[in-house]
Amino acid sequence: MLVQRPAPKDYPPYVQEKELIMSTELLTPLAIGPGEARVYDHIGGEKITILLSAQDTNGSFAMFIDEIPPAAGPPYHIHHNEDETFYILDGELDIQINEDKFTVRAGATAFLPKGIPHTFHNSSSQVTRALVVLSPAGLESFFADVEPLVIQAELDMAAILTIAGQYGIEIIPQ
Repeated sequence: MLVQRPAPKDYPPYVQEKELIMSTELLTPLAIGPGEARVYDHIGGEKITILLSAQDTNGSFAMFIDEIPPAAGPPYHIHHNEDETFYILDGELDIQINEDKFTVRAGATAFLPKGIPHTFHNSSSQVTRALVVLSPAGLESFFADVEPLVIQAELDMAAILTIAGQYGIEIIPQ
């Protein structure tokens, strides 16, 4: 069963989650069983399964599984608020950090610090599954916020980019 912590209601959702970061409140242990996590459709056919959110960890980190289909991946971008760590469960992912390009395969880990331009792409013929940790938490709410736009027949990229900006994601032209 997922235990949710209430956040102050007079702040926007992203700030509500960030307010939990400095909390000294003791956390409630929890276990997320198969089928209990929240799953969101994302751009390019990605599936995001949120395992732990800001509410679960007092904002210190979030954890999700990212299923990236062949030929999918985000545009070149910067996270201004959080570090990302990818642990590849299945498949492989091509990653670019600044000008450096490399491939990580199942069992490998890639750390993408905030403030550094990066992207990733699945150039294989199979779905890649990655366990992703965000530190601090907060960005995981982005997937819930953009899902209504992602599942439309025609993507409204301008609206998606506006929401991305609210979460400290900056798209970098290449």
